[in-house]
Amino acid sequence: MNAIAEVPFFIRFYPYIIAVLCVALGALYLAAFLKKQRQKRADDRSPKRSTEAVVMAKREELAHTDTAVNRIYTQYFVTFEDLAGNRTEVSVTGREYGMLAEGDRGQLSIQGSRFLGFERFR
Repeated sequence: MNAIAEVPFFIRFYPYIIAVLCVALGALYLAAFLKKQRQKRADDRSPKRSTEAVVMAKREELAHTDTAVNRIYTQYFVTFEDLAGNRTEVSVTGREYGMLAEGDRGQLSIQGSRFLGFERFR
């Protein structure tokens, strides 16, 4: 009797299954990294814009890392509306998020999708 025939199918192909899963995970991480780099490059090429705007909304989003050590962190977003009625949502730091209130009017500075700052009118 052949010894290979006695070994269950899953066990015979276990190394190949693990290799395929590793390649798939690596491809997902690479795709996420490339997407982030593409957005950064697009923001770098965009002109810096400054416009009068109003803080329309604020929101937070809980996120976590998919690593061996799971960490939970909060992402902060603010939606601004300029005088022409165009709305822009940008990601901000927790400190910037805390300093802004809905209804604040001021000078919004952005570069592409990157938030550069908001100076409130006095």
